[in-house]
Amino acid sequence: MKAPCNPDDRKTVLAIKNNKYSFMDFTNQSLINADDISNSVIIGSCFSQSVGLDDEVPVKVFPSKMREVLFVECNLDNVEIPLGNMVAKSCSTNLIQPQNDGLDWLLDKDKKPKVFRDQKYLGVKRHNMNPSRIPKIRPTPDEFRLLKHKIKMDMIDSLREL
Repeated sequence: MKAPCNPDDRKTVLAIKNNKYSFMDFTNQSLINADDISNSVIIGSCFSQSVGLDDEVPVKVFPSKMREVLFVECNLDNVEIPLGNMVAKSCSTNLIQPQNDGLDWLLDKDKKPKVFRDQKYLGVKRHNMNPSRIPKIRPTPDEFRLLKHKIKMDMIDSLREL
């Protein structure tokens, strides 16, 4: 498939962008029924999806029949892009999922945790940085909420130390 324009040519990308879907925040929204999204250039939008412990990643957000869309400078974290569409290098396409330790981990191509997302802030607080040491036992929902709260407070403390 040939791109409708060079994704690095910002002037052209801006000139032919899809105004309805560019520079918008569609975080955690589904566009499965969007029938006007094909054959367009979308720039600067956020389509990222938050997922839980048991959710499948990536998440189906776009119609399976969507074709010839070029995404430029978009956040597509945890989003499945149907075949026949293009994603520029300027987009974020990470798979991110919380694990049993309460941390949000970046996943590898096999959907296995490889590094936790906020490593630069939490490394100083002695949080587990090794994916092989993630607990095998699934926390209860209450335990998971407490873990997430503790991690959030540790991040705030780490930011104060900077």
